[in-house]
Amino acid sequence: MRTFLTILLCCTFILAFADKTTRKRLRPEVQTETTAETDSITVISNLPDSAIVLTGYDKPLYSQRETVFVINKSGLDFDEMNVTITYYDLQNRQLHTRDVSIKKHIPAGETLQVYFKSWDVQNSFYYAKSRKPRTQATPYTVKCKVNNVSIYCR
Repeated sequence: MRTFLTILLCCTFILAFADKTTRKRLRPEVQTETTAETDSITVISNLPDSAIVLTGYDKPLYSQRETVFVINKSGLDFDEMNVTITYYDLQNRQLHTRDVSIKKHIPAGETLQVYFKSWDVQNSFYYAKSRKPRTQATPYTVKCKVNNVSIYCR
């Protein structure tokens, strides 16, 4: 009984002097409105077909992303491009088409590999020029067209 009273007395003592975590008289912080400098964006959609070349497309069967090399012959550094990709089976029947926005800084005169999420969410298709898988899968081909590029002026 004496031990119990000692423990009870200690707990009461601790609780009496414990930090209170509630804060009184809080006021919301006044936020001043700041204007951030915004980049100006220039979208160029009338580039000649030879200005930006897409080559080396690849998507193996179980890959979750597609890759392509972008060759920038435009003479301009750009930061984003919009590409329309059309997918065909080997009998040249259209399987799918989509627009992809690729955000990557590509300096003038350089070649960079870019990647983006694959259209093939079930891993049933592979690019016809990729390595042939050991399992049953459907090969396909692609046609890519650059719609426009964006230049962010800093």
